Amino acid sequence: MLAGVPNKDIVLKMPGWAEEAQGRTVDEMRRLFSGAAEQFRDLLGRTPDPDKTMTIEHPKYGRLDTHFSDILRPVVSHGTYRRGNVTAMLRQQGYAGVPTDYIFY
Repeated sequence: MLAGVPNKDIVLKMPGWAEEAQGRTVDEMRRLFSGAAEQFRDLLGRTPDPDKTMTIEHPKYGRLDTHFSDILRPVVSHGTYRRGNVTAMLRQQGYAGVPTDYIFY
């Protein structure tokens, strides 16, 4: 959505992304993540004005007129949430947790 791709097009790609990640080694997952991170950097580089107005069309929730920066914040926060989930799962399995603060990156 941030890249201007309609939600319906994104939803169609999701099964392929899940399939692409199945059975991958840690190194292969790192490469996939690196590619996604590069796409995100490219998106940020193409969006010089974070307060750019945009309209998002969602098939279930309707239309939202917002700003790029308003959508970007939850995207970043969601990554923090997921890192916390991974740490909790590691601890449940008896492994030490990992640092999740941005200062470690």
